[in-house]
Amino acid sequence: MKGTNFFCLVIIILISASFVTSSLLDDTPVSLSNSAFASARSDYTENATKITTGHSDSICQPKQIHLANGVEPWSSMIVSFSTSCQPEDASFSISYGFDPFYFDNSIHADPDEHMTRYNHTQMINEMHEYVFYQSDYIYHVPLEGLQDNRRYFYQINVEIETSFDELDDVQSSGSLYPLFDKMRGTDAYHRDMKMTNENNLQGHVTDITSVITHPSLSSSLFYFTTAPLPGKSQNNDGDPIKIAVVADLGQTYNSSMTMYHMLLESEGYYFHGNDGVKASLAICTGDMSYADSNQTRWDTWFNLISPLVSRLPFMVAPGNHEVESDAVTKESFVAYENRFAMPKVRNAKRGCIGGEMALKYALNMPCESHRYDYGNSYYAFTYGTARIIMTNCYSNTTKGSVQYNFVLNELQSVNRTVTPWLFVATHCPIYNTFKAHQNETQTLQMQEALEPLFVKYRVNIVFAGHTHGYMISKNVRFGFLDEKAPVYVIVGEGGNREGHVKHYLNDEEAEEWVEIRDNKEFGFGTVELLNKTHVKWKWIRNEDVDVAFVSHEYYIENQVFL
Repeated sequence: MKGTNFFCLVIIILISASFVTSSLLDDTPVSLSNSAFASARSDYTENATKITTGHSDSICQPKQIHLANGVEPWSSMIVSFSTSCQPEDASFSISYGFDPFYFDNSIHADPDEHMTRYNHTQMINEMHEYVFYQSDYIYHVPLEGLQDNRRYFYQINVEIETSFDELDDVQSSGSLYPLFDKMRGTDAYHRDMKMTNENNLQGHVTDITSVITHPSLSSSLFYFTTAPLPGKSQNNDGDPIKIAVVADLGQTYNSSMTMYHMLLESEGYYFHGNDGVKASLAICTGDMSYADSNQTRWDTWFNLISPLVSRLPFMVAPGNHEVESDAVTKESFVAYENRFAMPKVRNAKRGCIGGEMALKYALNMPCESHRYDYGNSYYAFTYGTARIIMTNCYSNTTKGSVQYNFVLNELQSVNRTVTPWLFVATHCPIYNTFKAHQNETQTLQMQEALEPLFVKYRVNIVFAGHTHGYMISKNVRFGFLDEKAPVYVIVGEGGNREGHVKHYLNDEEAEEWVEIRDNKEFGFGTVELLNKTHVKWKWIRNEDVDVAFVSHEYYIENQVFL
């Protein structure tokens, strides 16, 4: 019976994938030779094939597609993608709507307004040898005026402008689109389109240029679901809102298993202990690609995770592996700020981060000051009955700092009648049962400044990563149990190359404030907003390639109503 259920699950996955996007689940899961509990052994994306989607070698085809909520998640969504094609050679638009066969909305991706590109210089050793990297053209396009709690289908279109002189040369050579052939590599071209354009162009070469929509370069068909209105506790299926939470992902084989199981979670598939409720949002509390200034690893990471985050909004907070100080300019968080587009309070203000942290994580020379305010550094958004504040423990959090004042203002202004649930996400764990990452300066500063605010304003849950284990605390304030205090959760077992944390702070017995802890299970968590008084937390482990397993379930009561 168990085997029959799994077979049916695989069939459902394949049917769903082929309907929405033919390349989404091309790689069928296979069994791991060793348990997924084992520490990550490899850091090569060639070994992370379970979620990888096929992508063209064309320089103009959109790639690394990912989503983020807009300022108002119930009415806006940001679609991000990259391309190697220069803006003067191609233009892009996004078509979207309720019907996958007919789009009634379209927006032009304006290079002046929606595009960014960045440079990064990496010092690869202490002999001052450098590697220079220039990113692709990265677009962040907002879709606005959307309806709340609705599924939208979308596709990124490519239009290429070419001169008729080039087309004359093409006709004489017997191939209509050598320009396209060169950009597409060996991809097959749509013959119907070729025949149509050949017929139209014979004897009618009168204009200077022609803009041709190139269907073989357009993206696959994707979809997303907008957030419910503030205060609404159910999704469009009538189920409670569910949010996936993960950290310290990386791009190993185990990372791909976590991503794959999150993908299943977004579709509401039943597996061991799961209730079939769809996750409609994902939060990552830092340490995404583990590029560590090797910028090509951001490209491989986005290629790996794109099948998940092209359908599930992916809201991020920076971790230490996002610092990546530039060896020449000393600017920090350059890739992180350019590759993501979170709902910004205002434009980012960045400096460099120096000293021991820069030397350890970027092999770059230290500098005397650092700053990363606004932009993707910290922000907040409303999702149904929850207000979620994303923070940056690697920028100043001390009392009176810009970030401190932002957090304070957010906490003071939350309407707990509309959004009774209040979550904070950060990378550094204030409460940490593991031996690793104890007494780090930025964590101690954040705890001193922000824990009193979390207690005073009754923050419900504080999510963190950094330590590569899983922990959920009891309600705790300043080291003592208190039913009206926050719960602290560490979700640092996403699957990264560094493997699991080896030791607990106290191996014999957990601290009084620890509810449960683990340092052997890769996976992620979900929080389900049941009503204004209770949420359901689950830890979902990667039991093996094909199977996820709910290993821990915990109900959290809203201390506001105690």
